[in-house]
Amino acid sequence: MKRFLKSKWRSIPVGVVSMVLIFALVAGSAFAAYTFTKVQVEVVVEEAIVLGYNWCTGSGGDDLAPYMVGGTVLPDICLAAGTGGYDLDVTITEDPSRDASEFCPGETLVIPLNLRNKSDGSLTVDVTQGGSSSLTVTFAINSGAFGSSANVVMAGHQGSFGSDMDCNGIQDAGATVLYVKIHAPGDCPTGSQVFSLDFSRS
Repeated sequence: MKRFLKSKWRSIPVGVVSMVLIFALVAGSAFAAYTFTKVQVEVVVEEAIVLGYNWCTGSGGDDLAPYMVGGTVLPDICLAAGTGGYDLDVTITEDPSRDASEFCPGETLVIPLNLRNKSDGSLTVDVTQGGSSSLTVTFAINSGAFGSSANVVMAGHQGSFGSDMDCNGIQDAGATVLYVKIHAPGDCPTGSQVFSLDFSRS
């Protein structure tokens, strides 16, 4: 075999000629591929994390209701379609029909939000405060400690459709609740204080 490869064909070594022919055959077969069909695939990806705030009222909500620390009168909490790039606008103000419902310096309001993962996969949810405010905003997941942000790894299908399905004011087993604590410190200026809740997942 070595003698054959060392032999010459028209003064060119047979080994070199063999390599050129093999390359030509391989390249020729690659370029001779024939496409007989093309398929376009469109996948619609839906949001997996559901944020619930169907608070227990006379209308039969199924999530834990907001409450004032110390059991004082709850201010008026109005929900509206989001504006300016937000998905939801929440306004917390005095309820003119209820005495002592003002949100004043020194008071603390806790708003529970139900979290549910619709995905089969595990997802990490992060929550932080955005924007500028003189209020102190902290977060807790279920019965955990309050901190400046919240981070929870939610297993596939973790969470329940409601956090308080029987409306008894107690978190139901299996629910995953984000508690948002809003505190107005003693030196908080009066007037409108605006901040955002920023949710992300990975």
